[in-house]
Amino acid sequence: MVTPFIKLFKSPKSKYFYDVGRNEIVMITDELYDVLSQIESGSASWQDITINPSEELMMLLDAGYLSCKHPSRIRHPYIDTFQFFLDRKLGMITLQITQDCNFRCKYCVYSEHNYKKQRSHSKKTMSWETAKKAIDFYFSHSLDSASRNIGFYGGEPLLQFELVKRIIEYAEQKAQGKLLSFNMTTNGSLLTDGVVGFLAAHNVRLLISIDGHQETHDRNRVLKNGAGTYNLIMNRIAYIKEQYPDYFQKIHINTVIDTTNDFDSMIEFGSELKGLPSENIQFNYIDNSDGAVFYSEENLMKAEYHAFLAYLSLCRKYPEDKLSALGTQRVQEFKTEYQNIKSSHDLPDEFGHGGPCIAGKSRLLITTDGFFYPCERVNESPHMCIGNLKTGFDNESIRRLLSIGELTSEQCISCWAIRHCSICAKLCDNGNALSADEKLRHCEGSRQNAEQKLRSIILQSEMAYRYGTEALN
Repeated sequence: MVTPFIKLFKSPKSKYFYDVGRNEIVMITDELYDVLSQIESGSASWQDITINPSEELMMLLDAGYLSCKHPSRIRHPYIDTFQFFLDRKLGMITLQITQDCNFRCKYCVYSEHNYKKQRSHSKKTMSWETAKKAIDFYFSHSLDSASRNIGFYGGEPLLQFELVKRIIEYAEQKAQGKLLSFNMTTNGSLLTDGVVGFLAAHNVRLLISIDGHQETHDRNRVLKNGAGTYNLIMNRIAYIKEQYPDYFQKIHINTVIDTTNDFDSMIEFGSELKGLPSENIQFNYIDNSDGAVFYSEENLMKAEYHAFLAYLSLCRKYPEDKLSALGTQRVQEFKTEYQNIKSSHDLPDEFGHGGPCIAGKSRLLITTDGFFYPCERVNESPHMCIGNLKTGFDNESIRRLLSIGELTSEQCISCWAIRHCSICAKLCDNGNALSADEKLRHCEGSRQNAEQKLRSIILQSEMAYRYGTEALN
């Protein structure tokens, strides 16, 4: 590679390049930007430019910027050491208590007709023997973890509340002084008095899905008979707020943004959850790995408007307490993005693109049958399975998931977004194998996400300069 490994950016205020090797954004003059643009387009040669470099270019080169070096091989940095983390430092486990659910949400990834790569709803339920083995396995593989967390997932886990109770009580007995916490993803319909009392007593963090005002919510989140569920859930939440006000403050709400719904309804319904901290409400778009999700121009503009208000809030030009829950979420995302980009040395000869985690280390999913998957977000296909309770981790399967960068090594080596790639193994699964073609379908979207993140950082940097760095702390 004989050109600098960079990506050019410009804002209404300034010109920049992102140095891939150093993971750093650098402000430059208009003159140097024009020169680098010519090199990028192929109308000028890097070799010719460096024969008689400008003073600015010479200073940057002397400081180690604008390196032409690319990695020579794509290789995950933990490919040789992942076993240590899985043997002693598991972060959390998620127990698939049941594959059954009393809802039939129209966008659910476990829908019987929409998602060809994923399992469907079934009557499968985890046995106590499997649950006990899962807890024992987790505790024996988290000896060096600072804390332990057990998640309950489904289907709807509260369909098997007695099993949930037994697991919590058993895990607390085995905790041996280590910090132990629990969380549950639930549709909220089964939060009756006895259930809530137990969950509150054991400080189980709840994540409940509500998709907006009643009309919006009931369009997708329905019972098996097609009836809406909004009133049922809101009544359960109102009961918790009245009877367990401290526990109510710890409830988290997940709103799935369906692009066919009214955007304002999804964003503004937080007023119906008065008293719940806005940071406890999170927003996610429909997860459809089988194909693209399209957003209307109107909804995109509204989402950008909430992002704009979040920027204004960061620079103290808009009251933070007037932000929508989506705006509050964006503020936290902006701050995280700003803090996470850090200068580093040139890329090593062997480098792994962002995206693949250490499969199972952060949030190992254990299914009703005792099989292991990297997390609850992946497809439960044979290509994603990384072991089971009988035989333990399948190291070869884990290596295969960690090595997805090698499927497209040539493209990854030359990609400016290599550090910020968001493609994990899930997006490489075509239903039959981990596929390079399937992976490449997602590259443009990943690059767009990386570009948006870097533009956000540039804007925040300009805000920090204009309004003071404290705006981003």
